[in-house]
Amino acid sequence: MEDFEKVNLTFANISSEGNQGNEHKISWVKIIFIFIILICGFILNSTVIFLVLAKRVKKKTINVFVVNMSVADLCSLLLYLPWRLKNYLTENPDWQNRTDWAGGIFGDVTCKLISWFYNSTDWVSLVTLLIISVERFRAVKSIVQLPGLSRCKTASLISFTWILSGFVNLPLLIICGVRSGKTFCGCPLTKTIAAYYMGTNSLYVCLVISILSINLVIIRRLVRVQASYNLPEAQQVRGLQRLHSAVRMVLCSLVLFVVCTAPFYAILTLARLEFFAEISAIEISDDTFDAWDFIFYVNAAFGPVIYFIFLDDFRDGLKQVIRGCVRSFRANTQPDQPPEQPSSRLRHKPACENG
Repeated sequence: MEDFEKVNLTFANISSEGNQGNEHKISWVKIIFIFIILICGFILNSTVIFLVLAKRVKKKTINVFVVNMSVADLCSLLLYLPWRLKNYLTENPDWQNRTDWAGGIFGDVTCKLISWFYNSTDWVSLVTLLIISVERFRAVKSIVQLPGLSRCKTASLISFTWILSGFVNLPLLIICGVRSGKTFCGCPLTKTIAAYYMGTNSLYVCLVISILSINLVIIRRLVRVQASYNLPEAQQVRGLQRLHSAVRMVLCSLVLFVVCTAPFYAILTLARLEFFAEISAIEISDDTFDAWDFIFYVNAAFGPVIYFIFLDDFRDGLKQVIRGCVRSFRANTQPDQPPEQPSSRLRHKPACENG
């Protein structure tokens, strides 16, 4: 079966051997767009991580899970976009046979590992959203005090998000690589491999539906929860506000995720259906593919904006950092002024007043 390089979500998907002439034309619009996504994604995700590490945000369970998503998104951005940027700037999609990558076994192994890890990071955020939804579903039963998970359980759940994501994408360690006679990293597509991709895409859809369903149930319960608990109004309001904020954050993150990733996965799925139905090959232009590929990473880059909008801890922590930076900037830019001297009228009385 012939390789379908353009539909693999790996570093090879900018390479199409039949369009070598077009690939040598650098599009500055694409380069600028990559720069914007990369810089914004790095700043926003790094800010989320910094706020927790610097103790500007309390290490609550949900905040730790949010940091986990930011770490995964940051890894996804840094593993993929710089490579795309390098390919556009140098007009060279080669993976090995270059001074910065050793050829042979080393080039093949690094291709496999990075392709596996890069695809795994895309799953971590979605699995984390599912865990947050389950944890909020459990917490909705207790408005007096949200039961937090222990550090051990939280660490175990975070490890689970990475282990599960890595396990699902484990076949990529066998599928991907630098093939004999080629100089770029790719994942060949056969009928068996296409079936694997279709299965993972179906699991993706199931996770999205599960997260949506759990949060809709939470919202339905929140509507009736105030009448069900005989609690002081202040406690009810605080508890409900925290739960509402968490649910809104999850739902908005899910909507952003679906809007940014669904078109790209739809293109990949349609292309892979060629192996299961008697349809002609799906023609996808480079510009169309690149457009949806870049939009895919808008989710990873701008997801933290949702955290700052809906989670009070991160919003307040960001405000403190901004105020501190403004005060520091003003202190450094204002010229040193000598201390004020008391006026001569206060230091000495006029001669006419001395009697």
